[in-house]
Amino acid sequence: MIARIQQLGRGQRIVVFFSIFIGGLMLLVALTFFLISFSVNSTPRQIAQGVVEGVTVREFAILPDDDAYPSTIAVSNDGIVYTGSYRSGVVWAISPNGEVRELPETRQLIASVTGIAVTDDGTLYILDRTNPNPAAKGGMIWRILPNETPRQFGTIFDGQEGFIAPHGLAWADDGVLYVTDRGRREIWRFDAEGDGEFWWRVPNSDPQSMVVLPTSLAYDASTDTLVVVATGDGFDNLYRVSRAGETIETTYRYSGAASQAPGFDGISISPEGRIFLANASQGAISEFELTSNNYRILAQGFRGSNALAYHDGKIYVNNFDQVGLVNPLVQPRLPFAIDEVTLPTEG
Repeated sequence: MIARIQQLGRGQRIVVFFSIFIGGLMLLVALTFFLISFSVNSTPRQIAQGVVEGVTVREFAILPDDDAYPSTIAVSNDGIVYTGSYRSGVVWAISPNGEVRELPETRQLIASVTGIAVTDDGTLYILDRTNPNPAAKGGMIWRILPNETPRQFGTIFDGQEGFIAPHGLAWADDGVLYVTDRGRREIWRFDAEGDGEFWWRVPNSDPQSMVVLPTSLAYDASTDTLVVVATGDGFDNLYRVSRAGETIETTYRYSGAASQAPGFDGISISPEGRIFLANASQGAISEFELTSNNYRILAQGFRGSNALAYHDGKIYVNNFDQVGLVNPLVQPRLPFAIDEVTLPTEG
């Protein structure tokens, strides 16, 4: 073969040389990428641990699908935990003893779950991206009445793009539903009939208004306000907003190194006003302490903790493990699961 190459003209030899060089380089890159992916795929499942005295963590429920990707969590007054799949649109109800049940027709009707809210009477509101591709635009809110199947409830009709990247959902006790849309940089509210209107965005007067986007929010019944999580690359802010859409205060503004930012995502507030946060970048959950104006990590080691829900002294946390959504060569660390964090008894 070498002799034949030597018999070729100079230009042909150069072409052959570069073809071999580029082919070898591509093979080396492919082999490196495969080894990295294999390393990630083979990483053992990590089980979260409490880091505060009295905080314990256990696996509460295992989800049945290999593409479950549970992106959100909500808990009803009677302790039923609800979660949904970002990839398949399935919504599951989990009993207090961890038994998982798929809700009828959610797999057929819903495309990509990013938020769930549950009302006092057990009605569910499901925020649907309408396409599990993270780059796709669109969104729809579904309503599931007790013992019924999903029905379309609301979307944005403003003569523009409608929903772009809807992410978080919160229900207030007067029946108003609040939805964050990171693509629009806005929060919208919907009445009981499904009619929506713009409600809030980070004020232009805020020095970080162009770098943080409303991510998640939760209703605080103890103050009749909403607390909004707004995040960006290395930025994590909390805002308290009145029901009228007026910014009351910037409750917290992260000021440390970008590489160490908590990466807040999900938020849940207890009836007494305790604020709990999902620190997605740290694989942890925390409690925001108003007295110190800072967060305290309660447990860490979750596989993608971007959502949580408080109920009766416990916090339910998802294991989203979302790397496989953007890199198809990386398999999630199965099975997908929901963890239960038990808080110490106060007093």
